[in-house]
Amino acid sequence: MRTVFQQVSLIASIVLGLFLQQCQQPNSEQVETKTAEPTSTITDVTTPSVEVTTDTTELEKVEPVEELDGKPIAAVESLRADIVKHAATYLDKGINYSDSVEGATFDCSGFTSHILKNFDIDFTGSSATMATQGKKIKLADAKTGDLIFFIRKNDETNRVFHVGIVEKTEKGENGELITTILHSKTSKGPSRDQIPEPYYWNTDNLKIFAKDILSES
Repeated sequence: MRTVFQQVSLIASIVLGLFLQQCQQPNSEQVETKTAEPTSTITDVTTPSVEVTTDTTELEKVEPVEELDGKPIAAVESLRADIVKHAATYLDKGINYSDSVEGATFDCSGFTSHILKNFDIDFTGSSATMATQGKKIKLADAKTGDLIFFIRKNDETNRVFHVGIVEKTEKGENGELITTILHSKTSKGPSRDQIPEPYYWNTDNLKIFAKDILSES
């Protein structure tokens, strides 16, 4: 009996073991594990193209030309300086010049006319005739190269009797206007004087005014 019982128990144990073993076995079906492939998303970002055009052409700089009465100011100023410079070469030579009579002295209008003729400026006649030409300006406004005219205060005819060329104008120690002129006095020939001067060339004895003939010449 004992032997049969043991056999039955052994068989039961084997059967139970097989059953348990069967339960523990994994499902024979293969579980496919799909590896998610990384998704590469490309975003097409289109940058608007900006066309930058650089004009490397160097433009010629044109400076505006200042004009006075239709003439370039720089040219007029240069002419003024040249006239006075030329007139000054006749000073202190010890020789007097004349356009008409050899050996004679320049009178005031002859000297003025002779100087201007060297710059192709036709300005002839007596000082009274010259005074009718050009633009009348105040003596305080006279510039280098302008002409200066004189009338005797005691002359009832109010006639111009003398002309000179303005070399420069400046202020004196007391603020008074001083005009340096180049002119010719028949007794001395071409000379330089300052207006006013205490003896004769002053406003006590004379009426004095100026003319601009270069801006319009």
